[in-house]
Formats: sequence, structure tokens, C-alpha cells
Amino acid sequence: MVACVTAETEINLKAYEIGDILRKELHLPECNDEGELLKPKEILALANETLGVVAEEPDESSSSSSSSATTIITVKEQLRATREIVRRLPSDQFWAATLTKIRLGSSNDELLTRILAKPATAGGFVTAIACRCLKPNVINTKSIESRGAGIIDGFTILRGQGAYCTIDSEMESIGKLFRTERDAQKIGDCTFRIMERSMPSPGQVVMVGKANKCEARFVALLTPKWCLVGIFRHVGPEAEEITMSLFEQMRLEITVS
Repeated sequence: MVACVTAETEINLKAYEIGDILRKELHLPECNDEGELLKPKEILALANETLGVVAEEPDESSSSSSSSATTIITVKEQLRATREIVRRLPSDQFWAATLTKIRLGSSNDELLTRILAKPATAGGFVTAIACRCLKPNVINTKSIESRGAGIIDGFTILRGQGAYCTIDSEMESIGKLFRTERDAQKIGDCTFRIMERSMPSPGQVVMVGKANKCEARFVALLTPKWCLVGIFRHVGPEAEEITMSLFEQMRLEITVS
């Protein structure tokens, strides 16, 4: 599974590969009316129509222009430009536009659906965990729910349900981590070092952690009612900024609810 595809990564991809990523991100059909697989140019047209973007026609000619001008001349370059728009889309304005805003009374399902609405390939979260609080800083381990892919860079971050599932004890430890000075927490096969703790608003505590074995990062939000942990793959400062802005938007919704 590709957790995130940056603009730099796309340079080495073929047009059909970028088109397939874009098609999945925007939930576009796989085939046209004749039952044939969509070609990159068709995906581009559908994507721009969905996003309300007016695209230039690809120009394969080597027409003269000023050396300082930047001109999109191929389908691949247009696909990359459209994906740049997708990466910047707030999830609540596209993928989760019909969902209720996050609030203190949000259910686990609402929390997980919202935080995972934006595809990981476009800078969204790879996996997430939500649970209720019995009282402040005390996790109700019987209420834990998780969703998403559990493996990043070949390392298991989130174990599936079964005899070897450790999510209950890990979430219980994360709850304690909010109120202690410990600087590390094991999740799956990785130990996460706590990089930051903050209290951005009354009744809210945020923690950010970095895995020791892979490029996984987590950001956790504790409220009096629930705890939400989002895990993503770090692929650079710009991509991380996009992911964290998604989380921050959710946090702010609670503040004004």
C-alpha cells in the first residue's frame, strides 16, 4: 500500500499510474460508458469536472515561449497539477462534506469516518483509533474502535483483532501518557517518541509522536469525552503540514461546537 504520494514521487510515475491514483482519490469510475478502462486523459477530464477546474488542452508542440514561463504541456503534467489541488483539499469540503462536524458528543464511527475521509495518498491519515473516556484521562478499553491500514513501511503499527491484538493495552497506556512525563509509547511493532505535548484549548490535550523504526507519525487528541489517535506516514515537511492541518481543522470544530 502506498501511504502517500508526493509531487516529487510523481516525477518517476507514468501518466496512467498518476491517473489511477487520482481516480481512486476522487472515487471516479474505472471504466467509460463502453466498458473500457479510462485513459489518463479521460480521468483528467473527469477529475477536473469533479473539482470544477478548467484545464488547458495538452500541447505536445514545441512552440516558442519565454524561458521564464511555466507551461503545462502534457497529460502527465496536468494530472500532477490536478493532484496538487487534491492534496490541498480540506476533507470537510470534499470527501466528508455531508458529515456532521466533530464535537464532544461525536461517536467513534463519526470520528474515524472523518479523520480517514481524505485518502492517505493525498496527505490524509493511514489509520486511526478512537475510544471513549470513563473520566478525564481514563480510557474505556471496551469502547476502542480502529480503522485503516495497519502497516507502514513494512512494520505493523496497528494489529488486527485476535489473540495477538495489543490495541487495548496500548490505548490505555496512551491515556496515561497524557498525564505523565513518559516520553515513549509502543504501538504495534514500533516505539513512538513523544515530540510535543500541548493544551491548545481548555479540555483538550494534543500529543505528537515519531516512530523509531519507520516513517510513521501519530497525533493524538484527548477530550473529556473521547480520545482520537491518527497515524500517518511522514514524507516531508510539506506533506506533514497538509496532514496536520486536517487534524487541526477537526480540533477547532470541537472548540466552537
